Amino acid sequence: MQEIKLKCQTRQLPAKEPNLTRKRGQIPAELYGQGSKNQHLFVNEREFEKLYEQVGESSLITLNVGESQPVNVLVHEVQRDPITDKFLHVDFYLVNLDKEIETRIPLVFVGESEAVKYWCTHFYKETAQSRREKMFRPRAGLAAGIADRFGLARASAFADIGAGYGIFLEEVERLGRFGEIIAVEPSPQLADKCRERGFKVIQKTIEEISAGEVSVAFATSFEVLEHLYSPEEFLSAVRRILLPQGLLLITTLTVTGFDIQLLWEHSKSVYPPHHINLLSVEGMRRLFERAGFEVLELSTPGELDVDIVRNTVKEDPSVVLPRFIRYLTDDSRTELGASLQRFLQANLLSSHIRVIARKI
Repeated sequence: MQEIKLKCQTRQLPAKEPNLTRKRGQIPAELYGQGSKNQHLFVNEREFEKLYEQVGESSLITLNVGESQPVNVLVHEVQRDPITDKFLHVDFYLVNLDKEIETRIPLVFVGESEAVKYWCTHFYKETAQSRREKMFRPRAGLAAGIADRFGLARASAFADIGAGYGIFLEEVERLGRFGEIIAVEPSPQLADKCRERGFKVIQKTIEEISAGEVSVAFATSFEVLEHLYSPEEFLSAVRRILLPQGLLLITTLTVTGFDIQLLWEHSKSVYPPHHINLLSVEGMRRLFERAGFEVLELSTPGELDVDIVRNTVKEDPSVVLPRFIRYLTDDSRTELGASLQRFLQANLLSSHIRVIARKI
């Protein structure tokens, strides 16, 4: 394995004019761990940015502190400016190679399963027109309406994360509301489909996109968050590609939704390893805030909770519901079921959640 090296200089505390030092291209840093005395350092901003982009927080770094003996470290924590995303401070953790430590390792998935290939080559093709009319066209109208409502300049750059077959992007383009339209799609086959439709494609996961590689004013991501190992890393990565005050529209599942709460282990939405993160409504709000977003609007506009409960009970008679719920969701009481669904929507109780947020 190639040795990863970084040079740094010691600094004296209290630091004088730290912001001026940062303007000169030096980032304040701290070195600690293994019972050693804390060391106050500076690292070159450009060198650290390049290194961090390559190795993140999970690779061993040989840190050269002035004329002292090099030491082995991990990046333990970084602080960024919430507006510019520039590094403000770095913590290095001293590593003893003779002792075990715990650290977070990113998962990189290689290749595509047969299921993904089938989805790309058969399912999408066979359902394309129906999905265009019933799903993607309304979504495009929703995105354009949000852009208008929150004052986004016309012809702003737009990206869809997990762009799939590119049909949604075609509907977005047809409206003429946005400028450059970008597909972020890691699947080789789906990325090719987006290219065939004439869109600029970034064939990476959003987490793999480096700062400055692409910048957009509006990003969307539909039904992706529930599949992710780390939703916070995903949102932080989305934040990197957004311009200041950029908008984000996300839809996903919430565990506090009616059908999931009722059916629980019988719910098809509780589906590891495909659905591995189902957050509560409050958890979703806190997640966005922690990732550097202002939540502008949070709603649960789902339309299927009552139907999902009905159909699950039909398919599996062993599923037992409380007597009152059976009454509310009975097939013969269609208007009552529709009223219940509207109540769930109005009170953040549907399992389909929509978040509109702004980068801060």
